Amino acid sequence: MRDGERFAVTATVERFGSKSGYKGPVETILLTCVKDADGKPLTDHIWLARGKQWMAINPGDRVRFTARVDSYVRGYQGRRYDVPVSQEIDYKLTRPTKVSVIRQSATAH
Repeated sequence: MRDGERFAVTATVERFGSKSGYKGPVETILLTCVKDADGKPLTDHIWLARGKQWMAINPGDRVRFTARVDSYVRGYQGRRYDVPVSQEIDYKLTRPTKVSVIRQSATAH
């Protein structure tokens, strides 16, 4: 997969949370067992912002969506001499769209 390429993803909704944002708290969603369309594991978990498309989703649901893959630099990027610099390229999923439930959790009403 290349940066900016859109592809299909499946995942299980683990739970919801929040993080601090510039304009106040931002709702988040934790996805686990994240796999591509062929069933190949991409990562064990990923946090995403919980936008409008995620509001009808419940913990335990298995979901399908499309997303783009983007690279970013992970690690300390400051200039302090007493902190070891350990940067590496990592990847994230961005701009999720076409969210749909594949299998609802047993506890959903």
